[in-house]
Amino acid sequence: MFLVGPISYPGLLVQAVGRALRRHEGKTHVIVHDYVDANVPVLKAQYSRRRVAYRQMGFIG
Repeated sequence: MFLVGPISYPGLLVQAVGRALRRHEGKTHVIVHDYVDANVPVLKAQYSRRRVAYRQMGFIG
């Protein structure tokens, strides 16, 4: 999954990533690529909030 939009609300992130996590025959793992422009303060802050939600969902990295 490629996340390129500026999401900061954890519920929306869980919903988006949850779709990728749905079970499907032959699927063994999910990789989420989260792009952030760390030079823009508001985008960097939104990413910090997403990291908390990622940890709560059990993602590593």
